[in-house]
Amino acid sequence: MNEPLVSILLIVKNGMPYLREAVASVARQSYRNYELIVQDGRSTDGSLEFLRQVVDGPRLKIETLPDRGIGQACNRALARGRGDIIGTLACDDRLESRALEIAAREFEKHPEAAAIYGSVKMTEAKGQVIRSYEVDSFDVLRFMKCESLPPMAAMFFSRKVCGEELRFDESMKTCSDYDLLLRLSHLPFVKVRTCLARVRISEMSQTCRPEMYE
Repeated sequence: MNEPLVSILLIVKNGMPYLREAVASVARQSYRNYELIVQDGRSTDGSLEFLRQVVDGPRLKIETLPDRGIGQACNRALARGRGDIIGTLACDDRLESRALEIAAREFEKHPEAAAIYGSVKMTEAKGQVIRSYEVDSFDVLRFMKCESLPPMAAMFFSRKVCGEELRFDESMKTCSDYDLLLRLSHLPFVKVRTCLARVRISEMSQTCRPEMYE
């Protein structure tokens, strides 16, 4: 199998206590040709100190700067990454151990694909699985009505196929991922019937914390 470089973008702002698990899930990957691009928004909860102690050689690349929001942070991380395949990881999510291996294999089988995505397992605060979330094959009309939303935690993008549209709208305080998928919706998306990530639902999750969206 061809082994393209995979860049995982990890956007951090006060990501404790779950940041440790997110980073560990990347370190456990069966596919080893990856880099973890950390974009920290000047965390004050110990996140940055923890990241600087992680021993992962040249794979871990950290930058800490104040930002205007998650869109700008994502674009900065994207510009720093060198990978042919791009994935994103929130501090309270985890990748399954074969996620990168499966993504790389599927892009080799589907070089025309802009994105590869799978299902996710939803967990509660302590990590106990609540249910699985799997969407049908991508349908732009159902997507626009929010009836079928591919999970970003289980989605990987081809830098070559997406081209200049692989970017995040910095003017949007929330839903920049929705905007990204809408702009890419004319390109092929490939679904795999495999769980690629775990998404945590708790009061400490980024998506449940209003201060993340100032």
